[in-house]
Amino acid sequence: MSKNNLRVGIIYVFLGCILAIYSISQAESKLNALLFGFAFALIPPGLMMIVKFFYWTRPKNTLRYQEKISQGKIMLHDELQVKLRDKSGCITFLFGLLISSISIVMFSILNALDILISNRLFIIYLGVYFILQILIYLITYYKLSKRY
Repeated sequence: MSKNNLRVGIIYVFLGCILAIYSISQAESKLNALLFGFAFALIPPGLMMIVKFFYWTRPKNTLRYQEKISQGKIMLHDELQVKLRDKSGCITFLFGLLISSISIVMFSILNALDILISNRLFIIYLGVYFILQILIYLITYYKLSKRY
């Protein structure tokens, strides 16, 4: 495992701690909750990177790590896997275009009827859309890999 992973993990933890300290020490601000959320979105992945680095660089785990890396390279460049990922991405892209088109029409109608949509509702909508994109990709990949 490269030292770059350790550096990135340390940077994540450092930035997360700075954001957490800043958001806690700051007087009531509208951004405190957001900064606090960013802080704890950076700290756990950073800690996991650090732990994984020290786990995989132990002498007894280096052989297993090399096998894991070689299997990952095989799966990454396997022609069938590449084809399945491409097809899943294409299906997800088309699904995203459909949902985006429907959303444009829906929001245009709501705007024409002077029905206001709050920012919070729109952010929730975009979050659900984002998660739905990921789920559609994973489901189509799983279904296609079962088929072949």
